[in-house]
Amino acid sequence: MTDTNTHEQETSERVPQYVDSSDQRSGYSTAIKTGGTATDVIGRLLWIGVLLGAMFGLFNFMTTFATHSDMSTPQLAALAAECLAIAVLPYVLARAWDEVCRPPRWR
Repeated sequence: MTDTNTHEQETSERVPQYVDSSDQRSGYSTAIKTGGTATDVIGRLLWIGVLLGAMFGLFNFMTTFATHSDMSTPQLAALAAECLAIAVLPYVLARAWDEVCRPPRWR
């Protein structure tokens, strides 16, 4: 008969526990201070670019539409396409980076 407490301890010992304690000297948490590899940092920066691109695309559409309300339908469609491209292209780059950096899956 197996002891459930021993089994749970063995399982929990194998899995590294994540502890995010703040370092008082540097002011950064250990998760930020360790940073990861350059690939991880580039990936994080690309995802920040996704958020910025989405905000800029929406801002561009709203301000242009508000200031030039006499736009014709083709001009409005072109503006919407341009702003959508601004918002979507950083996402495509970030997803492509994630796919390139993913470890290979062997079948």
